[in-house]
Amino acid sequence: MKSALMISLLVLIGTGMLSCDGPKVVFPEEKEVAIISGVIDPPRSKAMVYLRDAALIDSVRCDSVTGGYQFRNIPFGVYTLEVKAKGFGAVHKLITVDYKIKSCGTVILSRYPSQIQQVTPEDSSTVPRFSKIITSSDTVVNIEIRFSERMDTASVAAALSTTPELPGMKLDWQISSITSGGYLIVRVPAIHFYAVPKVQLTLKKSAKTVYGSGLDFDFNLVYFPDTSLLPLVVSKTFFTIEPFDGRSEVDVQSNLTITFNYEMLQSSVEKNLSISPSASPNFFWSRSSTGNRIMLTVRFAEPLMYNTRYTVLFDTGMMTQDSICLPVPVRTVFTTKSMRLTNYYPLNGDSTVQVRAPFVYESQFAIDSASFRKAFSIKPGVDSIKVSMEKSGSLNRVVVYHAALKPSSAYTITIDTTLRSVDGGRIGSLLEQHFFTADSLKPDTAKNLVQSWFPNDSINPITTVQSVWIYFNQQTDPFSVESRLHISPSVPFKAEWDGTTSLLLTVRPLQPFRSATTYTVTLDSGYTSSDGLYGKPLAFSFTTEPLMLSSYTPCDGQINVSRSDPFRFNFNTPVDPVSLKSSISFKPATDSLVITALDSSLTHHRQFLVHRSSLIADTSYTVTLQGSLCDIYGVSMGTDFTIRFKTGK
Repeated sequence: MKSALMISLLVLIGTGMLSCDGPKVVFPEEKEVAIISGVIDPPRSKAMVYLRDAALIDSVRCDSVTGGYQFRNIPFGVYTLEVKAKGFGAVHKLITVDYKIKSCGTVILSRYPSQIQQVTPEDSSTVPRFSKIITSSDTVVNIEIRFSERMDTASVAAALSTTPELPGMKLDWQISSITSGGYLIVRVPAIHFYAVPKVQLTLKKSAKTVYGSGLDFDFNLVYFPDTSLLPLVVSKTFFTIEPFDGRSEVDVQSNLTITFNYEMLQSSVEKNLSISPSASPNFFWSRSSTGNRIMLTVRFAEPLMYNTRYTVLFDTGMMTQDSICLPVPVRTVFTTKSMRLTNYYPLNGDSTVQVRAPFVYESQFAIDSASFRKAFSIKPGVDSIKVSMEKSGSLNRVVVYHAALKPSSAYTITIDTTLRSVDGGRIGSLLEQHFFTADSLKPDTAKNLVQSWFPNDSINPITTVQSVWIYFNQQTDPFSVESRLHISPSVPFKAEWDGTTSLLLTVRPLQPFRSATTYTVTLDSGYTSSDGLYGKPLAFSFTTEPLMLSSYTPCDGQINVSRSDPFRFNFNTPVDPVSLKSSISFKPATDSLVITALDSSLTHHRQFLVHRSSLIADTSYTVTLQGSLCDIYGVSMGTDFTIRFKTGK
């Protein structure tokens, strides 16, 4: 009988068979037999259990309730136990029967498609055992094959293949001892493994043991990779990128840095890397400080555009030095920091521009005066244009003085994308202003269209999250109002109107006001009612509350306070968590102070839990919040706040 993996030598010694003293009766030796049993999980699988040596010995179906099975009168020896069930992956188990009662334990079936599926002929003999596939890193998938005898490595390498062919496959032999045979690890690049829905690994019967015996048949292993993992595997296999995917507020002077995990064919990288919107790249290759990674720095011929979404594409033509190609395109997207004109006059659509009013543009970045003159244009043309660069608090201001415009005339101002900041950054999109100059008689007809407003008391402070509202005495044009409404110091806000009447305007701040700060709300002239009346300007001020605790636990003077429960602090305005941790102190001192914000956004951090190590029983404590505690804008509380309590026994 031919065997693939075991070589046996039978030596028969019998004096009776060789004797010349006459015939003798030789009684055959009685073979020892055993009972083989085990359990299949789950029992409802109704699995078929096959017992084989060189051929099929017996088969039985497991019990559908207990999962149990049993073979009787099985001679001692080495067998293969095979379990098959519909909807589950097949299982093979090599067993040695050398006791009268042999328990094979519990065989747990995996739902198909499982990680592995071993396909063998029905009449096979003992086979190599395939272990589960192990991903040892983000770049390599390891497939382990165990053998019961020492194998000839060259014949195994020649007999091993995958369908489809996976480039870059490597073999790593691990020999534990001469008798155990050892095992083979097949290492496959993860980018190729996860690029296909099905991988079949075949070990042909031409593979030999070191003793020259071959396999009885071809062995196959089928794997169904999770192809949804491919983009992640690709990105981690090939490279890391800075700026990373999804990053915002990227500096316009930034370089693109790509770190590769492989020796790359540099020309293929440069050819298959593209950037949109277009930017002129210069490529510089280097090696990391550890020497095991290749770095590509992409420097741009000029700064990137402000407030622009850039897409970096790595196409499939990119490859390593050993011809491992990128199997799918990879994109990374980042956005540069904002370069917007924060305020400008005249507003788009304004119909009351005075003929000698200068044009004003404010921004947080310093504008290059020469590029502004190049980017600015007005139609119809205007004489005697003079550009002045000024400063208004933290804002940079450009003021355009000009000769008198024509009354009751339409004008268009364009600031195109040639506008630059002083550091060379480009504006992302052009600005167009369409406006009309005023008839000199119209301002004299301005009426008081505002009936009341809130806050209307500059003495009593309001909370930092309070909305502002203005009530008009007749229906107004919402756009004409919103385009002339300002809050100083500047804070972003949303204007909301009461349905269709356009009488009540609610101004909701999109972020809290600064604590202990005076704000001025201004409504410039030129807004109109629905019947064409011009409204008079409006200005009013209010002051916000100083930073303070609105509630807290434990309370001042409380006794029997829990030694382990966290403290809770609620503030009237968002607080900087770092400042809170540095401003809070316990006496007697306590260790391991941890601050947890209960609000999801930094601009709403008003509720905090303060965790600390367990307090001492029956002890008086003093908690002090120092006056240096700041809100998210850096405005301090000013005075210390103290809480005294006593712990329980």
